[in-house]
Amino acid sequence: PVGDWAWTETNWFSFQIPEDNIDGEVYVYCRPNLGVTYAGVFAWDGFCKHFTDAYYFDIRHHLPMPTGDFDDYRLENGLHVKVLEPLRRYQISYEPGTDSYLHMTFEAISDAIDYNEGRDLGSEARFIANHMEQPGRVRGELCVRGRKHRIDCLSHRDHSWARRFETHDSIPNLGWHVGHFDEGNWFHCWLWGDGDVQ
Repeated sequence: PVGDWAWTETNWFSFQIPEDNIDGEVYVYCRPNLGVTYAGVFAWDGFCKHFTDAYYFDIRHHLPMPTGDFDDYRLENGLHVKVLEPLRRYQISYEPGTDSYLHMTFEAISDAIDYNEGRDLGSEARFIANHMEQPGRVRGELCVRGRKHRIDCLSHRDHSWARRFETHDSIPNLGWHVGHFDEGNWFHCWLWGDGDVQ
């Protein structure tokens, strides 16, 4: 809604490179009524307790909002996301002007799951209302400081659009889990905390 500073829209794409023990994600978090975007690329090899331990980290705060809509947008950090086929195929590129980059495509292997559709969301409504998840095949290349890695995996994307606050009441304790076995077998689940977990 126009004028609501807390209105948020997100795009998230993940990828894995098992042979190099790398997980990664592209995250875009927009506050259109504030005109700002939090976005970038994050990749880690092995267990990463903090972003300073990451294999690669370039998430920037307060980027200008992209012009237009989420069908084809570019950000000042070199990230470009383009819808090739709605709800099926996406092209993601990241070129920050250094010796690191990311080029990948996401192709859905299943319909998107809309958490609003036919569900009584109950007490979790404040978090997962206006949220969708989708598995897919991801292919491309990640280059980190000149070292190239081929991407060819099953992974996941999500998209959300809602009022969002960075508080415990807005984002409760939860676990977000996903697994892909092959193109016909995968799962996604939420695990909700009891409120006492620190």
